Amino acid sequence: MRILALDLGSASTQTHAHLLDTESGEKPIRRAFPTMASAFLDVVKELLPDRVVVEATPISGHFVDLCEVLGLPIQVANVRDPAWQNRTSKTDRNDAELLARLSASGQLRTVEVPPRDIRQWRLAIHHRHELVRCRTRIKNRIRALLRNELQPPVKNLWSVKGLRFAASQAKDPGACTPDERWRGVLSMELARYKEIQAHITTASKQLDALVDARPAAALLTTIPGVGYRLAEAVVACLVTAKRFKNRKQVVGYVGLCPRVQQSGQHTMYGRITKTGNSQLRSLLVEVAQLGSRRDPWMKAIFAQIQGKSPKNKRTNRAVTAVARRLLVRCWAVLRDHENGLPPRPTAASPVAA
Repeated sequence: MRILALDLGSASTQTHAHLLDTESGEKPIRRAFPTMASAFLDVVKELLPDRVVVEATPISGHFVDLCEVLGLPIQVANVRDPAWQNRTSKTDRNDAELLARLSASGQLRTVEVPPRDIRQWRLAIHHRHELVRCRTRIKNRIRALLRNELQPPVKNLWSVKGLRFAASQAKDPGACTPDERWRGVLSMELARYKEIQAHITTASKQLDALVDARPAAALLTTIPGVGYRLAEAVVACLVTAKRFKNRKQVVGYVGLCPRVQQSGQHTMYGRITKTGNSQLRSLLVEVAQLGSRRDPWMKAIFAQIQGKSPKNKRTNRAVTAVARRLLVRCWAVLRDHENGLPPRPTAASPVAA
């Protein structure tokens, strides 16, 4: 078998290729070409590989799409594999050679690259998430400006009344005296807040339409505590429930399982691994924190894990357990939907994120 391994570069650097022929035993062929689709097609036409191997990078999806059009098998290596990380020498040429040898020996751990429409959906979700983070930074800046100038506190600064009060304290930067520079900064921050809020509203409407257009994501919103944001994150991250054999694989994929250290008869469980999609994990924890105070089934799980411990003891562990159970429930609904089973009735919930 002719295996073509690629150490992908960026748009401004070259991609290093290593062709390994496992049957003839010929000397490996090395190539370096620009990281472009046309250059990759030329290399494939010249070397005629039976399999392509690349590492998981932000641009791996483009090469997966190209190989799918060509009908060429492709493997995407998991960069978290210990065999890939524990090396004394790391160069682009050595990386390509290692990919080829691991693939030839069957020791390469691979990851699944979702279709292009899912990748674009993830991009839109991440874009809105970054907009919300930017809005949070602006909010904190506005609060700090008002607090540092000893302005009277407002119960809800982001309501219509609160924003009107903040606008009354702002002033055009060009008309500020040397003692009122903070008013000019406040004016600019309020303008940024209004602009970013408009972008978030537009992005949310577009994402809501995408959730309604996908039956699996719309079905998840019927689960108590699951709103549009969490439903889209779960479906976009898991892609399909058939990828996972059981709930343990799902929990481990998202990084909500504890670290395990075992020696002989002694087993110790530590903090969660925090692997996988951090945005989905944070959403699950956020919903679990709210649901543990309002939703009946989440409150029951939270109370069971926390037990009779004093207040603020074992709280994080209980919240993580609720988030883990919520993820498993979402996965189970997706699994039943893909198997054609009717959805199980669920009660309405006051908490949804």
